[in-house]
Amino acid sequence: MILLNAFNPLSLITPDLGFLFWTLLVFIIFYLLVGKFAIRPILNSLDSRNQSIEESLKAAQHAKLEFENLSKQNEDALRAIKEEKLKMMEDVKKEVNSYREAEMEKARQESKDLIERAKGEIDQMKSKAIAEAKGQIGALAIDIASKVLHDKLEQADYHDKYLTNIQ
Repeated sequence: MILLNAFNPLSLITPDLGFLFWTLLVFIIFYLLVGKFAIRPILNSLDSRNQSIEESLKAAQHAKLEFENLSKQNEDALRAIKEEKLKMMEDVKKEVNSYREAEMEKARQESKDLIERAKGEIDQMKSKAIAEAKGQIGALAIDIASKVLHDKLEQADYHDKYLTNIQ
């Protein structure tokens, strides 16, 4: 019978019951072995890979949120620094203007004092020059008068007339 099945072309389509049993048994053993040694490690590997991808996504999302938070803090800090810079520049401008005004007022006062002092010195020198001129004019007048009188007194006529006039 075995020999007949070997040459029978329909033997592949209509298998023998024993052949079917052994094939099924080998398939079940193969399935269990593959399931135990190949599929479980592959599924475990896929699960661990899936978990690591999920953790990486969570970490990336956390990093993105942290980056956005830091970016916002950085923008706030830059805005605060700009505001502080503008305030400091305004303060410096006010101080410069105040200093400039104070120095201008000081220079005006010093020039005013200098002009007043110069006017006082000019008036003093003028008064001194006038007094000196008066003294010289008086001395010259006395000198001229004494010379004129001296000349006139030397003339006898005039001398007598003068003395009679005086008496």
